[in-house]
Amino acid sequence: MKKVIIIAVLFIVATGTQAQVEIKNIGLSFGKDKDVQSRLTPQAIMGKSTTGLPSEITQYFDGIGHTQVNSFADVPNIKFAMTLEPSKLKKTEIYTAANLTFNRQEGFEVANSDLGLTLKSNEFNLEAAIVKRKSFIGLLHFYGGLGTNVGYQFGNNILVSGSEIDYTPESSVLRQGNYIDIEDEYTHVNNGISARGFAHLGFGLSLFRIVELGYERRQGYGMRQYFGSEADYAHMSSNRFTVKYIMRKRKKNTVFGLFGDDKKKGKKKKKKGGIFGL
Repeated sequence: MKKVIIIAVLFIVATGTQAQVEIKNIGLSFGKDKDVQSRLTPQAIMGKSTTGLPSEITQYFDGIGHTQVNSFADVPNIKFAMTLEPSKLKKTEIYTAANLTFNRQEGFEVANSDLGLTLKSNEFNLEAAIVKRKSFIGLLHFYGGLGTNVGYQFGNNILVSGSEIDYTPESSVLRQGNYIDIEDEYTHVNNGISARGFAHLGFGLSLFRIVELGYERRQGYGMRQYFGSEADYAHMSSNRFTVKYIMRKRKKNTVFGLFGDDKKKGKKKKKKGGIFGL
């Protein structure tokens, strides 16, 4: 795990310190990704609790295997991105981004019941990707490349749900038909780290050479680890809609860089005399 993170960090540093690069655009993207763990079982989720779940809850999950559950992994997020354009590499761009994943929910529901466990978490990560660009008539752009990200997981807890569990009011843990968080001492999950590698595909449409609207698709694999528990391999699948503001030097004597005379015109000499030199 440490080697993967070190390699990912070196990749981001190396791509971010390339000589003679210009900022091409900055923008935001919104999406709902899937980051599915390879070993998503009740035992794996309960094992991430720092103090363990009470026996009156774990007894309902004993003996339940992977084939008896329906897993899910919903990951809403927002990303601030900046695209760099190296002057020495033609039709090549370097994507850099800061990504915030909030209220990630991954877990399972037991088949033929509404009993389940959900691991809720947040993550902040930095990512970089090197992509090739193919453009048509300066308006439609296609992208493809490889990238990686490294992140930090925080604000984690476990949620137990299900109407089949019927506790007495004295337990104050779960009532029939309700979805209630267990007490903090049972649900606390340590912070953690993550690292992923992915293939990046996308396309964009330039509007008035000012804004680019696009769509991005990423597929990859990586590892996530909560401190004090085993590392989990995860399959990442990402779909995003993007809005980018194109950063470029606008030519003189044109309207928004679109229409007009792009040729430089000589300056007229001011006539001497007159009022205020006019």
